[in-house]
Amino acid sequence: MSDGPYQSLPLRKPWREAAEFAHKEAFSSDERSDAICAAMHNDLKEDVGLDRLKAIGSILLQDEQGSLFADQADSELDAIRDQYAPSSLMDAIIEHAQYCIRSGLSGDQALEAAINRASLDNAHANARSIEEHYLRDGAGMKGSEVRSNLNEALSSSRAQNIGREVIALMKGENVETKVRKATGIDEGLTIEP
Repeated sequence: MSDGPYQSLPLRKPWREAAEFAHKEAFSSDERSDAICAAMHNDLKEDVGLDRLKAIGSILLQDEQGSLFADQADSELDAIRDQYAPSSLMDAIIEHAQYCIRSGLSGDQALEAAINRASLDNAHANARSIEEHYLRDGAGMKGSEVRSNLNEALSSSRAQNIGREVIALMKGENVETKVRKATGIDEGLTIEP
């Protein structure tokens, strides 16, 4: 347990890294935010994928141009579920997109809001899983501290606007999606594209 319960977390590597950043006091809140965002990007990449996001985005862009009614956009978004393998994160994005359309949003605004909501819901669920793991591992008080650090990172501006970064990626822009830890004492945190 000297390395911390984050080593044995039954989550993907980026979430174990986010837990490590939240566990160790040496990391700043900005570094924790970067680690959380890297984990969120990884979940979107692994569970949804760029092709699905582009398919959802194309429907929302059609709706923005006024060619779709909300009901038609809803049914087209539902059809995406049938085209691809099941994914709870993709389903959540679709459901949030449908809600956004019914609320009057369209295009990039609807896609950004849907990705933000679904990604943050998923990230909060992972933060709860991390805290539960700490409690099962016997690190109760540290688990509360880690959860607090994760929640602070999830409240950061960058995490709250993850959808904007995802849309930028979809448009081919360069966005930092991975965190690489420093290897030397004089080397700061470096983020990889």
